[in-house]
Amino acid sequence: LSRFLGRAGESHMRAMYRVMRYCISTPSRGLELKPKRSWDGDRAFEFEIEGWSDSDYANDVEQRRSVSGWAVFLEGAPISMKSQMQHCVTLSSTEAEYVAATSCFQDMLFVMQVVESIGLKVKKPMKLHMDNKGAIDMVDTWRVGGRTKHIDVRHHFIRDMKELGAIKIVWKASEEMVGDLFTKNLGQSLSNTHTSVFSGMDEYLDML
Repeated sequence: LSRFLGRAGESHMRAMYRVMRYCISTPSRGLELKPKRSWDGDRAFEFEIEGWSDSDYANDVEQRRSVSGWAVFLEGAPISMKSQMQHCVTLSSTEAEYVAATSCFQDMLFVMQVVESIGLKVKKPMKLHMDNKGAIDMVDTWRVGGRTKHIDVRHHFIRDMKELGAIKIVWKASEEMVGDLFTKNLGQSLSNTHTSVFSGMDEYLDML
């Protein structure tokens, strides 16, 4: 909706009303910043940072750009979430997922630097969850083919970080991908499942 503030129409007004109805009807839903492990102040304790990354390929009907969506968790508590249009046009769903994963890792890296700047430790490698095996292969290998050599070099630093042991890519099935909340219109059942991860309902915490 924010992309159409300057040229909003009736369809956007109806979408806004729908968002407002959802907010009003779900007053108990909200972010729960509750860690999954307790910390007793031990300096040897290693904090876990995990990311969930997803994309929706060529979602924009005007510019054909894809949408990146990701969430970063510190000890199971959601501390960073974003949904944004990608700055470049990607040529495949694999490339779109790869770009989204790079953006997510940048957020994870920032959180890691903040934690370490106050003298605490971060468990490495950090886990980044993805549901596209083609994009995972791009991170895991340095092989460059005709369909991938055009990708902007700035997105490839995630490969360097994996080689250095800073990150580990974990495959997740699409129905378990929390990042879908930020890129797609989900059905009620799947939407409830994913939003419950952020609101701290215990039966869904095992997804993290």
